Parts: sequence; C-alpha cells; structure tokens
Amino acid sequence: MPSNTNPNNRTEPSDSEPNEPEPNEPEQTEQDQLSSGIAFEAGKPVAMNLAELQQVPTLLQRGELKLRLGKRSQYTLSRLIDNPRFSATHNISELAATLNVSPSTLTRLSQRLGFAGFNDLQRLFREEVIEPGHFYSGQLQHGILAHEQSLTTPHTQLLQQQASDEVGNIGAMMNGLDPLCVRKSIKRLATAPRVYLFGQRQSYSLASFFNYTLSMLRQGVELMDTPGQGLSHAIGKLQSDDLLVLIGCAPYSTQTIRAAQLASQKNIEIIAFTDSHSSPLSVHARYRFIVPTDGVFFSNSQAAFMVLIEGLLSQTARYMGSQAVSALREREQLINQLQDQY
Repeated sequence: MPSNTNPNNRTEPSDSEPNEPEPNEPEQTEQDQLSSGIAFEAGKPVAMNLAELQQVPTLLQRGELKLRLGKRSQYTLSRLIDNPRFSATHNISELAATLNVSPSTLTRLSQRLGFAGFNDLQRLFREEVIEPGHFYSGQLQHGILAHEQSLTTPHTQLLQQQASDEVGNIGAMMNGLDPLCVRKSIKRLATAPRVYLFGQRQSYSLASFFNYTLSMLRQGVELMDTPGQGLSHAIGKLQSDDLLVLIGCAPYSTQTIRAAQLASQKNIEIIAFTDSHSSPLSVHARYRFIVPTDGVFFSNSQAAFMVLIEGLLSQTARYMGSQAVSALREREQLINQLQDQY
C-alpha cells in the first residue's frame, strides 16, 4: 500500500483546527498593514490586480511588507497564486477542499489581505483569466490576435516567440524538479508490475506517446480507458501495486480528476504530470511533476511535457540496463520481420 507521504509536495504547515483562527495571527491593525514595498492603507486591499497580488509572498519573505500572515495563510495564498485559472473558476468550497483548508480559512485570509471577503479576492483572479468554457478561443484572442501588430509580424518572428516561450517553460520545469521524486518515479516506472497511463483531450497524445515508448522497454504497460469500455472498467483493473500515470492541465478534464480520485481511494500509487501545485491531480499524487504551459499557442504548450517524458524514459532505460537493451532488440527484430522499416 503506498504511503500518503509525497516527497515531491511542498511541506504544508500544520493546521490541526482549520475552522479556528490561526495562532500568531491577530486581527490586523493599521500598523500591521504598513508596507515599505507597496502602498497598503488600512482598510484597503493589499493588491488591486493579480500582478500586485503575485508580489505579496515575495514581499512578505523579504520583510518588505509588514503584514501579519501565519505560515498556513502564506502557504494557502501561494497555492492560490500558483494556478490563477483554477482559483478563478472554482467556488470557495471546491478551492478549500483542494487546498485542504476550511472555507472560513479562505475568508479570513481574504480579510487579512484587506478584502471584504473571498469574493473580492477571487475577483482579481477572474479579471485576469479567460472566461470558463472558452479556453482555446480565449487563448487565441488574448494571445497572437490580441495585438494588431501581431497580424503583420513576420512568421519567423512569431515562431521565435513561441520557441522562446517553450524554452522558458522547459527551464521553469527543470528548476522545479525534485531529485528524490525523479529517482523514485524512475524506479517505479521500471519495476511496477503494471503501469497504466491516462490523459484526455490534448493530454491523450502525451499519454499515448508515453505508453508506446515505455512499452518498448518493458511489458505490462497500457493506456487506461480503452474506447468502449469506460473509466469504471479501467479503474476496476487497477491492483494494489500498480502504478497510474496521469497527465492533465487546465482546463482539467473531469474524467482525469475522477480517475485520480477513484485510484486514490483504492490506494493506487499515482504519478501526476500537471501544471500547478494547486492542480486537482496533484492532491492525489504520490509523485508530481509541475510543467508550465505558458505561451502564445492557442492551447496548452506541450514541449516541456515532451522533454520531461523523454528524459524520464531515458533514465528508466538506464536503470533497466541490459534488460532495456534486450527489449529494444526484440522490438527491432519484430520490425524487421514485418519489413516495417524503409
């Protein structure tokens, strides 16, 4: 049975009584709200837009914002900021469940930040993200089509911009890797009796690639949710020592979230490839890899996912050694017998 400990999770401050005010967080006074970094008057919000709100954790860490927030509140605020789209499109109860706090904790946090309540704080996120249900068209409208000059920009310059976005995503992904998580994930990919992979919509192509390349190295690898059989059939096949690899990013597929929830209830070990620590997939994962998807592409940028998957599979092959070499030679022999190589 997998442990509930997640070595790739950020350590969460304890909160034994989530419905009670946090210790060491007295009511704000005007003096508490003084800031040497950004103007913050008593009774007014600490931020007027999401960009200003995103500065708050850093200002607090530097001591440039004299606002009393306990560790639990700072952690919760950081997780809200991690995934603005998720924070904008879910109600207070759903967010509280994902963040493992009570709704009243989110209300108190909002008030300590100078807002009347959580709705006012959430407004900053909603003003900055795309309207729910219009992610792809919104990405295009707010990306390449947002600026008139982009319509006359040379094609190669736009390609350069997209390449630059992807390089940034890859760099951010690499900087966030946890070496222990990488090592343990590689071992499980190589040794788990069965490895199932699941992704919907755009993430299906990533799961399919992962499935094909890992199955070149070993047996017992398959895509979950075979067409026509349904998710219940796929989840029912999972056994205690199996490994489930989930891939998904905002806007999240309901089926992928449900797969994570049901597999977690069966104590199945999960590796999640997703876009935020606040992702609903992260909550259920033993190991998680956070992959940024920012860019001008009209959907989620995928290059960083591919680099990560290829890197993990290369390391898995190294871990398997001669066993991987033998498996690849068997595959080559089959290709030659089928005369399927030109």
